[in-house]
Amino acid sequence: MQELNIISLFLLVCLTFATFNPNNLYAAQVNINTAPAHEIAAALYGIGSKKAQAIVEYRTANGPFKTPEDLMKISGIGPKTVASIRHNLRFETKDSSAKPKANQ
Repeated sequence: MQELNIISLFLLVCLTFATFNPNNLYAAQVNINTAPAHEIAAALYGIGSKKAQAIVEYRTANGPFKTPEDLMKISGIGPKTVASIRHNLRFETKDSSAKPKANQ
């Protein structure tokens, strides 16, 4: 009976770690076109402060990102990184977040 409990415990631990996804620790969405580097680094798994700063510098020089794949223009960000952070990205610009004015 004790052997059965040990096996059950072992299986429970295995299932817990098999479903663990480090991306879930970074569940916040970030607007890649307006967020400062420290917010980008904090919200996106696999994006540290240097890559986050490169994202900010790239968008400042080249304009807003439109798709997740646009991030691959940044050195060190490839398809695997984009796939892992895709669900945490928003692409609004300062203009697109403004509400339209009513006709007067």
